[in-house]
Amino acid sequence: MIEETVFLGLSEIIWQGIFGFLSTIIVAGAVGFISIHWLSKQEALNEREGKILNDRITAYLEILDSMARINERTIVLDAELDIRRELEKHGIVTLKDRAAVEYPPFFESREKFHAILKSLDDFYINKLHLVGPKSYKEFIYVYLYMSKLDGYYKYLMTTPMPDGTLLDERVADEILEDFLPKLGVVIDFDMVKMQADFERALVGELYKLKSCTKPPLRNEVKQAEFFYGRFSETLYAINEIGIFQLLIDVMADKIGTPYQVLSEHLQANDLVMTPFLHDQEVS
Repeated sequence: MIEETVFLGLSEIIWQGIFGFLSTIIVAGAVGFISIHWLSKQEALNEREGKILNDRITAYLEILDSMARINERTIVLDAELDIRRELEKHGIVTLKDRAAVEYPPFFESREKFHAILKSLDDFYINKLHLVGPKSYKEFIYVYLYMSKLDGYYKYLMTTPMPDGTLLDERVADEILEDFLPKLGVVIDFDMVKMQADFERALVGELYKLKSCTKPPLRNEVKQAEFFYGRFSETLYAINEIGIFQLLIDVMADKIGTPYQVLSEHLQANDLVMTPFLHDQEVS
């Protein structure tokens, strides 16, 4: 007969049963703990990804709405071709030659222009990271293009006139109400094209719901290089000197100063840098 080993008054078989039971409890507890921890972490991750997905879709729809406003058009009948002649007087060329001219309605006043610029500015600061890399670059181009247009208001408000005084805001607004729609006519094709390019990129990425984890053009130098590489081919760039001459013409009419006097003063004023002319000569 085989003698059983006895330890602390209990046989070997009983101890094996005890160890087996404890092992099962420990393993089950460990598996349960890991499972619960993993599931809760996964649930939190899914909740976070769901929120990001929702934020991303909302951002896409928001910016699509803002860009759609760029594509709206105000049509003005120019039966006598007065607007055409005024543009041609300053050597400005457009791609449309008919008795009706078009421009986005936010060019009708400074307030309307600044409203759409603010919506783009808010998106640039708070939500640009939610779009994909292609639409990110397209938005940068639109944003810098629109910011560039805003330079005319800043120019009017900071430029001394021949008598040394600055324009008050009311006069500046009157100048812009006359000037901006004409500017809108000149660059209408640019606006349509950049809005279409942006929407094409954005909609293509919306189906894939890509976010911009590593944004391109992360510093201002790269943004400027990218922008001016494309801007140089636009109607705005081609007509930039003529557009500035048009602004001087409108200013001269509103403040009662002869065009030639005002033109010579603005070009000779060392305290003022004419907007965006890139060292070109204005005559």
